[in-house]
Amino acid sequence: PGSVIGHSPMERRAATSSVGRRCRPSSRPRPFSSANQVGNSRCVVGAVRAGVARTSPANSATSLTPDMDPLTGVHVTVAGLLAFGGVLKVARPAPATRALRSLRLPVSATGVRLIGLGEVAVALSVLIAGGTLSFAAQAVCYVGFVLVALAFWRRGELPSCGCFGEVESPPSFLHVLVTAGGAVASIRAAGVEAPAPWHQPGAVAAGLVALGLVYLLLVDLPRLLAAVRLHKGAAPA
Repeated sequence: PGSVIGHSPMERRAATSSVGRRCRPSSRPRPFSSANQVGNSRCVVGAVRAGVARTSPANSATSLTPDMDPLTGVHVTVAGLLAFGGVLKVARPAPATRALRSLRLPVSATGVRLIGLGEVAVALSVLIAGGTLSFAAQAVCYVGFVLVALAFWRRGELPSCGCFGEVESPPSFLHVLVTAGGAVASIRAAGVEAPAPWHQPGAVAAGLVALGLVYLLLVDLPRLLAAVRLHKGAAPA
């Protein structure tokens, strides 16, 4: 028989069964012959190959590893941003409270803290459990962020959106783009039932690096642009 390594589990079971049928000893004694000896050798080799196929590390890893998603790193970034913002809202709710009240929304510091706790819970659910419900909840969070970011951006002249607690992050069109990207990624992940990212350490590391870059994009780049505009305005004509 040929090698069964790499075949599907059903094919391997069928091959193993056929090896067993061919190698089952007969109740009638047969005279010794070279042909019988060759047949027995083939049975032994076939049985060994079938056993290797069942116990090979590649097959074991395939059976134990969950389905992988090509956007796992993106999921880590989106969920990490949600968790980070939630923790800072819980610790320092005043900036977000002021920003939301500027939109005439009746919120209190306690309400902002509860929102932050909800964001952390949703992010942990995505990172640990994954699946449709977790990503759908995250999508709802980011759709809300898009609406608030649009309102802040149109309003203008707001020193900080309160997304990151006391850290000033002036609302800009970048906030709209980032939150919209998070919403799209979350909706897509919910649609495909994306798994939890924890079992892909390489993607988790890449996602955390991207999270740091997004934070710099939302916090430091607006400050830099504001400083450049201020410098140009103060320069003599």
